[in-house]
Amino acid sequence: MKLFSIRSVSRANDNLTKKQKPNIMITDGIKFRKEGNGFGIMEKNSRKKTGKINHLAGILRQDFSNSLLKDGERVASAREIADRFKISIPTAHEVINQLVREGMLFRVRGSGTFIRRRKDHRSLRIALLDTPAMPVPKSLYDVFVSQINHIYDLLCSRNYQVQVISYFDLREPRSALDLLRSFDGLMVANTYVDDYTFPLLQESGIPFVVFHHNYQIDRPFCQVFGDMTFGMAEALDLVSPGRLNRTIVFTEHTPTGDALTRQWLAALKNRGIESGQVKTVTIDLTRRSSECYKYIRVYGKAAAEGIILTATDGLA
Repeated sequence: MKLFSIRSVSRANDNLTKKQKPNIMITDGIKFRKEGNGFGIMEKNSRKKTGKINHLAGILRQDFSNSLLKDGERVASAREIADRFKISIPTAHEVINQLVREGMLFRVRGSGTFIRRRKDHRSLRIALLDTPAMPVPKSLYDVFVSQINHIYDLLCSRNYQVQVISYFDLREPRSALDLLRSFDGLMVANTYVDDYTFPLLQESGIPFVVFHHNYQIDRPFCQVFGDMTFGMAEALDLVSPGRLNRTIVFTEHTPTGDALTRQWLAALKNRGIESGQVKTVTIDLTRRSSECYKYIRVYGKAAAEGIILTATDGLA
């Protein structure tokens, strides 16, 4: 399953004239926007679709775990699941696909879907705590989504059972602890770590790793982060020393952006450029594109005489 991806569905009401054909259609409670010759899931609601599939998969996972079905016995078909939950058959297939990837079910072409009971097939259950954290421009949202999809697919390919958990799912401490403790391990995006979630993660007692950041977080947990130091040094090696005296560091006003600013200033200091000689510019993440455009329109000519250091692709 590709999280948040656009899936095509057939056009509705082909007998309508072009002027009459709807721009939006709703099925399974999910809104679809007209795209070319078909419809695609509206981005605003795609997380609801993913959450619905995870929710239904959780119900079936519990049902199958408590059932008397033996290893290799057939389970309900997609049509039967669709009838039970009042959803479309394609959505039912997505729910089944998730349980197949987790290793609880397996398919035999032409015969159906069957339950897997043998202990040697049990795979670890991993919670992926990562969703786009705030309203952001579509270009940045697509980057976040592609990263989540990549991690999800990679874990599934290693035979892990993976479930995406939203920050909203953690809002009630008691139910959040029960949810977290239902997994063998947690992969937590740095955007989830705050004064509320950190004690919750510790109290759960479940091993967790924090990732998705480019700087070391000063907290006592395991973390995987991208070290930009060597890349920054290589970039500065390509710049003539004369231009470094007219340097602009351009980043977003986020924890990651602020950390990158500090790292750029440290890298420049190693080359004899003090922070007082460097102009720093920070922009609002939610107005990323417009602020980049505005800055270049106003200061572009002056900036071209020096060098701009940034991790903001919108500026580039």
